[in-house]
Amino acid sequence: MKLKFTSLLVLLFITICSLNAQVINTSITVQQSDSLIRARSLDANFVVLDIRTDMEYTAGHLENAIQINFLKRRGKREMWKLDRTKAYLIYCRSGKRSKSALDMMKGRKFPEVYNMLGGIKDWTKEGYVVIKEQFEDVEFEKGKKIKK
Repeated sequence: MKLKFTSLLVLLFITICSLNAQVINTSITVQQSDSLIRARSLDANFVVLDIRTDMEYTAGHLENAIQINFLKRRGKREMWKLDRTKAYLIYCRSGKRSKSALDMMKGRKFPEVYNMLGGIKDWTKEGYVVIKEQFEDVEFEKGKKIKK
């Protein structure tokens, strides 16, 4: 009797764990992305990941986004090292690179990854805010940077 009860508890525990280990790897619209960002704004396990080049990133990016250049081999290796226990919203310029990144992360068993359809192009087209990097004025004198 005790063995049956223990077996039943173990089976119940495994079932509950498998229900909680839901895998989400999908593409979502910019509106859904905005809602997701707002809903998870205080969640330390949620990461907004910009996979564009350095130049694209500095021209304008989503607030609090971290950047990894997916086009570089080193960037792909950095993505492989990301924490699999976290959830990621990935985006690029138009959605092509982020779709490839989604597929790569899916293959590497990341449990929760969202791809923003249309990328930052659609994000800005819909009127959402982007953060632009500010640069100080810098003069070059005989190969040295000198701040104004």
